Amino acid sequence: MDDDLLASQTRAVLGAYARGMGVEATAFEGGLLTIAERPGNAPWPYLAFAVSSPGGTVLSLDPRLLDFAARAQPRQPFVAAKAEFIRQLAATAERLGPRVTVDGPNICWALGQAPERPNLPAGLQYEERDAAWMNAQLAGGRFPNGAGSGAVNARAFRNRYAVVITDRAGEPVAVGGVFDSFGLAEVGVDVVPERQGEGLGAAVVAAAVRRILERGETPLYGCAADNIRSQRTARAAGFVPVFSDTVIDAVQ
Repeated sequence: MDDDLLASQTRAVLGAYARGMGVEATAFEGGLLTIAERPGNAPWPYLAFAVSSPGGTVLSLDPRLLDFAARAQPRQPFVAAKAEFIRQLAATAERLGPRVTVDGPNICWALGQAPERPNLPAGLQYEERDAAWMNAQLAGGRFPNGAGSGAVNARAFRNRYAVVITDRAGEPVAVGGVFDSFGLAEVGVDVVPERQGEGLGAAVVAAAVRRILERGETPLYGCAADNIRSQRTARAAGFVPVFSDTVIDAVQ
């Protein structure tokens, strides 16, 4: 592990999240809970975004949720990112009108070691696809992490490019999709069921990370807190967990 790289990447990731959530970077340093209004330039109109790091917890909220959060905020800052408080926020949001969906808790990872580009088994190769290709996959939901699914988390607006592993017929068997998260290059990964267990997930994420670094961008990896397979993929590609997040969105 490269400690200097991890430190700089962690600062970059938390700094980007702070700007995107409408707070100062010091909000992740004081061990406190910070409640802020969702910025007008947020990448999509989420209702609530909760981030908890070892140094502090931040709630970025639709203005209509600010009063509730101020009244109900827990004494221990990290509790504001836990399931019980998030359920209360979601229930309050639904009383305002929209049906909501809750995505999280997720573990978010910063890069601690630049990965090598793994060699692939015979008959497989790396290709790069653009945002238009990624968005064409949305309706079918074949690659819900690599390309996104439906209107969830505004992936149609956030998708950038993808590194894809294809077989001899040119069919994608693994996708490392890169999409915008507060100006960071987040990677989502999918491997088709018949090719799982071959290490293709870690390979395509590593290849995507190398492409991100070549472009001078900051990589980010996120996965559900109970997704052990994805956590192994993150570690194999050089990532280290640095915070958790949960998002409440209106159903489109």
